Amino acid sequence: MLPDNLRQHWDDADELYGVILSALNDEMFAEVLEAARHLHAIDTLPERGACFFLAP
Repeated sequence: MLPDNLRQHWDDADELYGVILSALNDEMFAEVLEAARHLHAIDTLPERGACFFLAP
């Protein structure tokens, strides 16, 4: 389910952020690392994408 959600929202920064955040809340860290990198690259709000790299 997560891979499908990531693919579906891959180019929509707002939606992708929500999918990543939900996965992180479910402790699926490794599963969203690539998506977090992608979000950081495409997001017009760079601090939003960068905040995923600051989390412990």
